[in-house]
Amino acid sequence: MKRLFFVLLILALISMIFTTTSCKKTYDIRGTWTVTVKFDSNGASFTYTINFKGDISSGTFEFDWYGIIYTGSWTVEGDEVLWTLDSYNSTYSGTIEDDNHMSGTMYFSYNGQVSDTGKWTASR
Repeated sequence: MKRLFFVLLILALISMIFTTTSCKKTYDIRGTWTVTVKFDSNGASFTYTINFKGDISSGTFEFDWYGIIYTGSWTVEGDEVLWTLDSYNSTYSGTIEDDNHMSGTMYFSYNGQVSDTGKWTASR
């Protein structure tokens, strides 16, 4: 009887471990967000509105910056987000804080080398 109790206890603990580790929230960033970027080099900042499209874990985006449409691709894994512009060598990586807020670091490259970085925040 003690052996059966011990086996059931071990199975319950294993079940709890698998349940907690596999229950990571899946964030859905699709839709319109307002992004603010502040460059580290000179403190300049700018704000734009971006629209993420696709399935729940990846897709494309676009935004209008003074009449020029910029596009790129994005991915989400757990609470980590990454998006890259097609026409510029800019990569945004960060963390999704909740359904309406995310933030991180922007890297701008020129000739294959990071030429500037900045912090970004986004909300909807």
